[in-house]
Amino acid sequence: HKIIFNEEQPARFGVIPRRGAAEEIRWFEAEPCYIYHVVNSYEQDDEIVLDVCRVMKPEPSGEGGPLARMLSYLRMDAHLYRYRFDLATGRTREDRLDDDNTEFPLIAGHLVGRPHRYSYNVHISAEKTLLFDGLVKYDLSNGSRERFDFGPGRWGSETPFAQRTGRTGEDDGYLLSFVQDERDGRSEVVIIDAQTLDTVGRVRLPQRVPIGFHATWVRGDRLTGGLR
Repeated sequence: HKIIFNEEQPARFGVIPRRGAAEEIRWFEAEPCYIYHVVNSYEQDDEIVLDVCRVMKPEPSGEGGPLARMLSYLRMDAHLYRYRFDLATGRTREDRLDDDNTEFPLIAGHLVGRPHRYSYNVHISAEKTLLFDGLVKYDLSNGSRERFDFGPGRWGSETPFAQRTGRTGEDDGYLLSFVQDERDGRSEVVIIDAQTLDTVGRVRLPQRVPIGFHATWVRGDRLTGGLR
């Protein structure tokens, strides 16, 4: 059967204690929605806070040729949202934090499941297929945002955060992205200061790396000592 998006059916979020049993699950309803990727989630007083990228057009139409509809599913139109699930009252609060098209969010890895301030999302271009033309750093404590552009004809990847040795703050580290330059067919790794969004390094690669969606960062000592 074809999978469809029911615009009349409320979304339901399940909350269960990490070491709880199935019968302890709590259900919270929200506006109908579709979500690809979660930024992070954590407890705050009597609430569960959930930051996500909420897709605005779950069923793209696609026109112009036999493959147009299939290719249209590679497009994304997502906005940053915050949900708050009140464990005391059972109520859901949902707020749109930005109306720009960003997705594939990443945070400082040591804060997964804990309160975070910053989220690093790729910015999605207006092209007909899925391409990343830059990134957006969100400050979720004061509602501000900063934009970094890869440049004309240059497309990046998901941008993981690598904390600096001896870090003194949440954003004390670097953002890394594989960038493909369609003008000369060459690829490089771009290293960005996570605090200032200044480029601090570029590593030219010996061969082209095709455009990809996901990326990650692993510390060197974990590689040399074995992944555990």
